[in-house]
Amino acid sequence: MLVHVNDKNNFEVVPLNSFEEYNITFEDSYTFRHDRENNTWITTDNGLYWFNPQANLFRSTPIRRFNSHKNLKADVTDIKELHNGNILVSTWGAGLVEYDKNFDPVNSPIVRQGLEKDEGMVWSILQRYNGDVWRGHQDGWLYIYHAKSNSTEKIQLPVFRKKTIRQIAEDRNGNLWFGTQGGDVIKWVAQSDSFYLAKKMNKMVKRLYADNKGDIWIVTEKVIKLNADDDSMMHEYVPLKADGRHLPSPDLNDIKQYDDSTFIIAGEQVSILNTNTGMFRYLSSNTGMPSDYISNVVISKDGNPWMSTENGIYVRNFKTTVSSTFGPEDGLINSKFANAASCLLRNGTIIFGTNRDILSFDPLKLYSPEFAPPHVEITAVKLFNKNLLADSILKLKRMEVKYFENSFVFQFSTLSFMWKYNTVYMMEGIDKKWIKSSSSNEAVYSYLPPGNYVFKVGAPDSKGNIRNIVSMPIHIEAPIWKTWEFYTALLLLGGLIIWRLYKERKKHWKNILYMRSTIGKDLHNEVRTTLKNISALSEIAAIKADSNQEQAKDYIREIKQKSRRSVIAMDDVMWSIDPANDSMNKIIDRIYEIADTLTNEYETRIDIDIDKNVQHLRFSMKERLEFMMIYKRAVLLLSRDSHAKHIKLDLDKEKGGLSLKLFAEGTLLSEFDQKVLKSVEEIKTRAADINAVAEIQSDASGTAILTVIHHKKQA
Repeated sequence: MLVHVNDKNNFEVVPLNSFEEYNITFEDSYTFRHDRENNTWITTDNGLYWFNPQANLFRSTPIRRFNSHKNLKADVTDIKELHNGNILVSTWGAGLVEYDKNFDPVNSPIVRQGLEKDEGMVWSILQRYNGDVWRGHQDGWLYIYHAKSNSTEKIQLPVFRKKTIRQIAEDRNGNLWFGTQGGDVIKWVAQSDSFYLAKKMNKMVKRLYADNKGDIWIVTEKVIKLNADDDSMMHEYVPLKADGRHLPSPDLNDIKQYDDSTFIIAGEQVSILNTNTGMFRYLSSNTGMPSDYISNVVISKDGNPWMSTENGIYVRNFKTTVSSTFGPEDGLINSKFANAASCLLRNGTIIFGTNRDILSFDPLKLYSPEFAPPHVEITAVKLFNKNLLADSILKLKRMEVKYFENSFVFQFSTLSFMWKYNTVYMMEGIDKKWIKSSSSNEAVYSYLPPGNYVFKVGAPDSKGNIRNIVSMPIHIEAPIWKTWEFYTALLLLGGLIIWRLYKERKKHWKNILYMRSTIGKDLHNEVRTTLKNISALSEIAAIKADSNQEQAKDYIREIKQKSRRSVIAMDDVMWSIDPANDSMNKIIDRIYEIADTLTNEYETRIDIDIDKNVQHLRFSMKERLEFMMIYKRAVLLLSRDSHAKHIKLDLDKEKGGLSLKLFAEGTLLSEFDQKVLKSVEEIKTRAADINAVAEIQSDASGTAILTVIHHKKQA
């Protein structure tokens, strides 16, 4: 397969079937197509391929020396742009290589002389203002290329203790600082050409950096700032946790100054230090970064920090918070970046070192500060994982679904294969702010409540403004039990129930008042009759007191009995209307109390057997009064009026009510005794008043009285 290269005006052969990653492999190709972004799509017997030579904005330059076609396999350790515009690269194992501005290897005296002096394990490079090039080497060796004499000096000073010189930096006074594998920071004073130990860190020095004022920052497992004039420590920042006051981790790699008061520290996560406040902000995979491990930071000419990570290159505009990530699909083939190996060229090109080459790119071609965001399209809509026709739905005024159809998946895209843009989305009615989409460009909303929503998706511009918004209104119908009609019906029904309860309660209290009034009237009539009888008997007794004292005494005894009966009757009525006696337990206690009283008074033994199931029954005030009066009248009928010696009482729960059974063995009721007849009549009358049934049977074997009260639940 041939590709025409316009700037060279010739064809170049595309290597096929090389079996390397990201190469094209096929036996036969069938069709070629170009899209609106000039991407070339090729159908082959091995699948579909696409590429765009114009979009290959990352350039990988192998480690190669002048007049050699052999690519050297070595880790890049440092990169520096020399005064003449050439690019000098140090490696661990292959020494130095030098390129011109077009990244072609050049015949460099620095490289050549270094090789002659066995320069292979190089860690750091610095060129001074006079053109001299200093390099830190393994085992404490220092290589110095003297530009004036075009010669290279190789020295190993005791102050370095044969420790690898990993870093070199130059302060505002023209003095050099060296960081070693053993944790020593050595200072070379230019004026006296002397070396001395300036700071002992006890940990490997990973980075030395001179800020805009020429002071020195040292990165080990912590970060400290030294005064370039007197070597004093100005600030110290230690790792602990991401609490705003500490570094989140001791795993640190690089540091760069962003502005007068802001420094970016890279390693495990990114820490953004405000030197005015001493406070940190943090960036990580939780905030949209492609990885939590950052090896290099470079501030581009337009002021944006570019960072090399395990999963590609990341750029973030700190003013707008807009960010982008570049990976293999953008032409970035190798992401195995070396730590603290980067460079910003004077023309704005950024270079990162890797484990086998150097990666260069123009940041303005990748990330324009004034780029226009693309149109975003909703490409798929899923309802409970069932694909819907997105085009048809977008033509509707709104998408309407049932209340149980409330889990959505939206997929969207800029439909750009050449560039990767950030997209954001939100669901009005759920989300309060825009949400940055993941690499899958997918939004998931599960079990949305009934209501009106609008799904929106768009793309941010360089200032963070959301443009080209596409909207999809959605209405989730409420179930019948969540509609206002249903709530209205519930309110009406509730009002009706409350009104009905009020009416029943009112009726209940009227019945209670009626019962109390009736009871009061009966009590009043009984008391008045008793008082009349007492009054009449008193007058008769007074008359007989002089003429017939014995008869007068009889009248006085009768007055006493009537008075006592009246008091007892009043006590029975007051007990019955007391709400505290509503429970069946109180009635049972009253039964025992009356039985004990009558036993003592008439010498009649009363045996009581009560079914425990009756304890759960409740009666109205009227039923309670009449039941107790029936019970008391029946016991008096048998004990006082019929002189029974033994009464057996059974209180049982019958189906639908309560049964009271009294039996006096060997007791026969007199058919001619007016008291007996009156008592029998009273029992039946009181039973009828509460819809109860009273039966009395008497013969030679004994007398039985049965009363059954049909129970009704009380409101």
